[in-house]
This record gives sequence, structure tokens and C-alpha cells, in this order.
Amino acid sequence: MTVRIRLTKTLKLDAKRIAKVLPALILGAILRRVAKGRDTSDRPFAKYSSAYLERLTEMNEGHATDLRLTGGLLNSLRHLRTSSDRDSVTITVGPGTGTSPQVQPPSRRSSASRRRRSQRTRRRGPPHNVLGGWLHKGTPHMPARPWLGLSKGDLASIMRQLRETIAAVLR
Repeated sequence: MTVRIRLTKTLKLDAKRIAKVLPALILGAILRRVAKGRDTSDRPFAKYSSAYLERLTEMNEGHATDLRLTGGLLNSLRHLRTSSDRDSVTITVGPGTGTSPQVQPPSRRSSASRRRRSQRTRRRGPPHNVLGGWLHKGTPHMPARPWLGLSKGDLASIMRQLRETIAAVLR
């Protein structure tokens, strides 16, 4: 995901200084929105399928669509690159290329296993950047859950935080 902010006459600031603050604000906005189960349009994420909800129940996991079964995808979200010139700053963020262990429910053999949490397997899942793309665009078996981007609310929050930061520096 790439964000480009054009500096205007009313916002005459050093683009390199803004480029140092902006990535953290962007990443924070995405993580806060996703934790609330909202997509880039500020709508709730598409619900999980009944088969997947059944699997989550077996693993004693919650049913909220929050994209955090292992936590690896969102934990890998990084500032990838920044470019700037006199009048604009371009920031690119996205998930890393690492992988997370696959997760399986406890065996169904005993009633005690129902109280146990899910187990991480020795097998690895797909790379986070691939998994993030699947979640964002969807697959033939899974609806799209656009998560990587900024909603209008995210942009407003970032601009408010940026103005507050600038005001604090100028005092």
C-alpha cells in the first residue's frame, strides 16, 4: 500500500521530517482499524464461513473477524520505503515475507481436548505478503476482506495527529 501526501502552501514543511513521522501513524491507523474488524471502507469485514467458524470453535478461538489467528500477518506489517521531493512524500507499507506456523485444533478424542487451545504445527503457512493479498482481494473460496489501506477515518486521524505533532514542535 502506498500513501502519497502532497504538501501545499498552507502545509509548508520539510518533507523529510514528515516522512519520519508518517509511517508510524499509517501503521498504527491500519492496526487499530483492523483490530475493530473494519475494512478500508470502514465497513465490518465479511463474516467467516460456517465451516471456518466451526474450526475456530474447536480451537477455542473467538469468532470475530479480526485477521489475527496467529498474529503473524499483522505483526509483520512494516514500513517498506519512503521517497520524497520538495512538495510530496510517498510512503509504502505492507506485510513482510516471513511465515507463521500453521494452527490446528486439538484432537477430538477426549473431552479434555476441548478445553485445550489450538496447537501450532511444524508446517509453515504461506508468506505473510501472499496471505495478506489473499485476504485483501479474496479467493474463489473466501470473500475479500480489504484491510491494507487507509479509510477516510484513518486519513482524518493521521492528519489530526500530524497537525498535533507539528503544533507541538512549533511551540
